[in-house]
Amino acid sequence: MSLYPAWFRAIRALVKPFFPKMELHGTDQLHTPCVYITRHLNDYGPLAVYLYCPFEFHLWVYHVFTEKETCYKQFSEYTFSKRHGMPQGISNFLARVICRPVSAFLHSLRTIPVYRGMKSVLKTMDLSTDALEKGENVLILSDVNYTAEGQSVGELYTGCLHLGKSYYRRTGKRLHFASVSFNRKQHYLRIGQSIEFNPEIPYQQERDRIAGLLQQDLYDDH
Repeated sequence: MSLYPAWFRAIRALVKPFFPKMELHGTDQLHTPCVYITRHLNDYGPLAVYLYCPFEFHLWVYHVFTEKETCYKQFSEYTFSKRHGMPQGISNFLARVICRPVSAFLHSLRTIPVYRGMKSVLKTMDLSTDALEKGENVLILSDVNYTAEGQSVGELYTGCLHLGKSYYRRTGKRLHFASVSFNRKQHYLRIGQSIEFNPEIPYQQERDRIAGLLQQDLYDDH
């Protein structure tokens, strides 16, 4: 059974021909369940993963976008007004128009809300581990500077690698992580070789090892 609603799959099939074609590299290395790591590349990453990824996934999404009230506040007080420099009145109007459809859309795609703060982030980890335990993939846009583009990957959030520990505690199995990178110049999506989390190695050491391999594997040539 698909994670996505039928209406979304139908719309994606209709709009995909209007976007550049992407060759798929590395599909022989797909592992399920898996935590896939990719980049925001400003606004390109979230769109591209849903258009081109050959597997389904639960996307990590900042929790403010998953509820109508907080979504409105984020769009009006930051996205439109500060990031895009729109007048506050226009920002408020646009935020009011789109906050309900955006939050409803994210719920329908079964995204996982990402909370901040030690206690709240445990909810994100639990929801993610629940999905992985069911054999479903999780995809995370993990670069700290989400507006960065080009080959320089920059710093990655490494907190998501705690999923390796939580999944092992729950199932006794080793979780796999893999990169998803886009080459917009040569028009291909590349899935990196999966990296198995080793619970027998001290966590900080294993976290740094996996983060380094993922960071090396992610790139975007434009």
